[in-house]
Amino acid sequence: MKGDDGSVLVVNDKELNLDLLARRIQRQCRVVSVAENRFQVNLVLRATRIGTCLAKKRIQDREQVDLQKFTEEQKKSERLLAKENTNG
Repeated sequence: MKGDDGSVLVVNDKELNLDLLARRIQRQCRVVSVAENRFQVNLVLRATRIGTCLAKKRIQDREQVDLQKFTEEQKKSERLLAKENTNG
């Protein structure tokens, strides 16, 4: 998406990996959330959860864009109606 200033979630069960990944991503001017996983979790489960979170975020972003378009169209309609009422 144009102008997307998204953030990155880093999840790993090794503190050193978290630190290295977080610093590398921050150097790329990204916002980083770090979550240390102290329990061994199935990779498929982790991938599914991450995929679900990303899908939810994409839906929320799309809803925001749609809401903004709707609001702009609503304002345009209101201006046209007001203009029509003053002319008629």
